[in-house]
Amino acid sequence: MALRYEFFCCWLEQETLSLHWLSAFFTPFAFVTALRLDYAKQNCLDVSIVIIKYCLLPVFQACSEMDAPTHGVYVKGISFQNARWEPRRGGLVECLPKMQTTPAPIIWFDPTDTASRSVKQGFHAFVCPLYRTASRRGIFSSEGLSSNHVMSIDVPSALPSCHWIERGAAMLLQLD
Repeated sequence: MALRYEFFCCWLEQETLSLHWLSAFFTPFAFVTALRLDYAKQNCLDVSIVIIKYCLLPVFQACSEMDAPTHGVYVKGISFQNARWEPRRGGLVECLPKMQTTPAPIIWFDPTDTASRSVKQGFHAFVCPLYRTASRRGIFSSEGLSSNHVMSIDVPSALPSCHWIERGAAMLLQLD
Protein backbone atom coordinates (compact mmCIF):
# COMPACT_ATOMS: atom_id res chain seq x y z
CA MET A 1 0.00 0.00 0.00
CA ALA A 2 2.91 2.33 0.73
CA LEU A 3 4.30 1.79 -2.78
CA ARG A 4 0.90 2.57 -4.28
CA TYR A 5 0.70 5.76 -2.24
CA GLU A 6 4.21 6.75 -3.33
CA PHE A 7 3.34 6.14 -7.00
CA PHE A 8 0.26 8.37 -6.89
CA CYS A 9 2.07 11.11 -4.95
CA CYS A 10 4.78 11.10 -7.62
CA TRP A 11 2.12 11.34 -10.32
CA LEU A 12 0.51 14.31 -8.56
CA GLU A 13 3.85 16.13 -8.34
CA GLN A 14 4.73 15.57 -12.00
CA GLU A 15 2.43 16.54 -14.83
CA THR A 16 3.35 13.54 -16.96
CA LEU A 17 4.91 10.28 -15.88
CA SER A 18 7.29 8.45 -18.16
CA LEU A 19 6.30 5.09 -16.67
CA HIS A 20 3.01 3.94 -15.11
CA TRP A 21 2.78 1.12 -12.60
CA LEU A 22 -0.35 -0.76 -13.75
CA SER A 23 -0.54 -2.82 -10.55
CA ALA A 24 -1.07 0.36 -8.52
CA PHE A 25 -4.51 0.96 -10.01
CA PHE A 26 -7.54 -0.53 -8.28
CA THR A 27 -9.23 -0.73 -11.70
CA PRO A 28 -6.51 -1.06 -14.36
CA PHE A 29 -9.15 -1.54 -17.08
CA ALA A 30 -10.49 1.95 -16.27
CA PHE A 31 -6.98 3.37 -16.75
CA VAL A 32 -6.80 1.78 -20.21
CA THR A 33 -10.30 3.08 -21.03
CA ALA A 34 -9.19 6.58 -20.01
CA LEU A 35 -6.18 6.20 -22.30
CA ARG A 36 -8.51 5.32 -25.21
CA LEU A 37 -10.85 8.22 -24.38
CA ASP A 38 -7.97 10.70 -24.19
CA TYR A 39 -6.61 9.59 -27.57
CA ALA A 40 -10.09 9.78 -29.15
CA LYS A 41 -10.61 13.29 -27.80
CA GLN A 42 -7.20 14.53 -28.98
CA ASN A 43 -7.79 13.17 -32.49
CA CYS A 44 -11.55 13.90 -32.79
CA LEU A 45 -12.38 10.21 -33.14
CA ASP A 46 -15.18 7.98 -31.97
CA VAL A 47 -13.84 6.05 -28.98
CA SER A 48 -15.37 2.82 -30.32
CA ILE A 49 -12.76 2.67 -33.12
CA VAL A 50 -9.78 3.30 -30.83
CA ILE A 51 -7.80 0.20 -29.89
CA ILE A 52 -4.63 -0.29 -27.90
CA LYS A 53 -1.59 -1.81 -29.60
CA TYR A 54 0.95 -3.33 -27.25
CA CYS A 55 4.67 -3.19 -27.86
CA LEU A 56 6.93 -5.08 -25.45
CA LEU A 57 10.15 -3.08 -25.19
CA PRO A 58 13.59 -4.67 -24.87
CA VAL A 59 14.09 -3.17 -21.39
CA PHE A 60 12.89 -4.40 -18.00
CA GLN A 61 13.73 -1.32 -15.92
CA ALA A 62 13.27 2.33 -16.79
CA CYS A 63 16.41 4.38 -17.10
CA SER A 64 16.58 7.99 -15.96
CA GLU A 65 16.71 9.25 -19.56
CA MET A 66 13.46 7.50 -20.51
CA ASP A 67 10.95 10.09 -21.69
CA ALA A 68 7.21 9.61 -21.85
CA PRO A 69 6.00 8.54 -25.30
CA THR A 70 4.36 11.17 -27.51
CA HIS A 71 1.10 9.24 -27.26
CA GLY A 72 0.17 6.31 -25.10
CA VAL A 73 1.97 5.24 -21.95
CA TYR A 74 4.78 2.98 -20.82
CA VAL A 75 3.64 0.41 -18.27
CA LYS A 76 5.53 -1.65 -15.69
CA GLY A 77 4.58 -4.09 -12.95
CA ILE A 78 3.48 -7.07 -15.04
CA SER A 79 4.82 -10.63 -14.74
CA PHE A 80 4.60 -13.67 -17.00
CA GLN A 81 3.42 -16.98 -15.61
CA ASN A 82 4.54 -20.21 -17.34
CA ALA A 83 6.51 -18.26 -19.95
CA ARG A 84 9.25 -15.65 -20.09
CA TRP A 85 10.21 -12.78 -22.35
CA GLU A 86 13.47 -13.10 -24.26
CA PRO A 87 14.62 -9.64 -25.41
CA ARG A 88 17.20 -10.97 -27.89
CA ARG A 89 14.54 -13.01 -29.67
CA GLY A 90 11.83 -10.43 -29.16
CA GLY A 91 9.27 -13.01 -28.11
CA LEU A 92 8.07 -15.54 -25.57
CA VAL A 93 10.19 -18.56 -24.72
CA GLU A 94 9.97 -21.41 -22.23
CA CYS A 95 10.51 -20.71 -18.54
CA LEU A 96 13.81 -21.52 -16.95
CA PRO A 97 13.72 -24.57 -14.64
CA LYS A 98 11.95 -23.92 -11.31
CA MET A 99 10.87 -20.44 -12.42
CA GLN A 100 7.11 -20.28 -12.83
CA THR A 101 6.88 -16.47 -12.92
CA THR A 102 9.23 -13.97 -14.55
CA PRO A 103 9.05 -10.20 -14.93
CA ALA A 104 7.65 -8.81 -18.16
CA PRO A 105 9.48 -5.98 -19.87
CA ILE A 106 8.14 -2.46 -20.01
CA ILE A 107 5.12 -2.39 -22.33
CA TRP A 108 4.09 0.53 -24.50
CA PHE A 109 0.30 0.89 -24.55
CA ASP A 110 -0.10 2.69 -27.87
CA PRO A 111 -3.63 3.85 -28.75
CA THR A 112 -4.46 3.85 -32.44
CA ASP A 113 -7.53 4.08 -34.64
CA THR A 114 -6.69 1.13 -36.85
CA ALA A 115 -7.18 -2.52 -36.08
CA SER A 116 -3.99 -3.57 -37.83
CA ARG A 117 -1.82 -5.86 -35.79
CA SER A 118 1.82 -5.81 -36.66
CA VAL A 119 3.67 -8.99 -35.82
CA LYS A 120 7.29 -9.65 -36.76
CA GLN A 121 7.91 -11.89 -39.74
CA GLY A 122 8.12 -15.52 -38.59
CA PHE A 123 6.33 -14.74 -35.34
CA HIS A 124 2.85 -15.56 -34.13
CA ALA A 125 0.76 -13.31 -31.94
CA PHE A 126 -0.25 -15.03 -28.71
CA VAL A 127 -3.24 -13.22 -27.23
CA CYS A 128 -2.05 -13.43 -23.64
CA PRO A 129 -4.61 -12.88 -20.87
CA LEU A 130 -3.68 -10.40 -18.15
CA TYR A 131 -5.06 -11.24 -14.69
CA ARG A 132 -4.91 -9.37 -11.42
CA THR A 133 -3.91 -12.50 -9.49
CA ALA A 134 -2.63 -15.99 -10.27
CA SER A 135 -5.89 -17.60 -9.11
CA ARG A 136 -7.43 -16.76 -12.51
CA ARG A 137 -10.91 -16.80 -11.12
CA GLY A 138 -13.18 -13.95 -10.36
CA ILE A 139 -16.76 -12.85 -10.00
CA PHE A 140 -18.58 -11.78 -13.13
CA SER A 141 -20.31 -8.41 -12.94
CA SER A 142 -23.65 -7.54 -14.48
CA GLU A 143 -21.73 -6.21 -17.51
CA GLY A 144 -20.22 -9.64 -18.07
CA LEU A 145 -16.71 -8.60 -17.00
CA SER A 146 -14.60 -10.70 -14.66
CA SER A 147 -13.23 -9.12 -11.50
CA ASN A 148 -9.89 -10.86 -12.14
CA HIS A 149 -9.35 -10.71 -15.93
CA VAL A 150 -8.10 -7.26 -16.93
CA MET A 151 -7.46 -7.51 -20.69
CA SER A 152 -5.61 -9.52 -23.31
CA ILE A 153 -2.27 -8.41 -24.73
CA ASP A 154 -0.81 -9.52 -28.07
CA VAL A 155 2.62 -10.99 -27.34
CA PRO A 156 4.95 -12.11 -30.15
CA SER A 157 6.22 -15.67 -30.09
CA ALA A 158 8.03 -17.98 -32.48
CA LEU A 159 5.72 -20.75 -31.23
CA PRO A 160 2.00 -20.95 -32.06
CA SER A 161 -0.64 -19.83 -29.56
CA CYS A 162 -1.73 -23.40 -28.82
CA HIS A 163 1.73 -24.04 -27.29
CA TRP A 164 1.24 -21.27 -24.72
CA ILE A 165 -2.40 -22.16 -24.09
CA GLU A 166 -1.39 -25.73 -23.22
CA ARG A 167 1.19 -24.40 -20.77
CA GLY A 168 -1.31 -22.02 -19.18
CA ALA A 169 0.77 -18.94 -20.00
CA ALA A 170 -0.65 -15.67 -18.73
CA MET A 171 0.38 -12.26 -17.46
CA LEU A 172 -0.20 -11.24 -13.84
CA LEU A 173 -0.39 -7.91 -12.03
CA GLN A 174 0.09 -9.41 -8.58
CA LEU A 175 2.10 -12.42 -7.50
CA ASP A 176 0.68 -14.48 -4.65
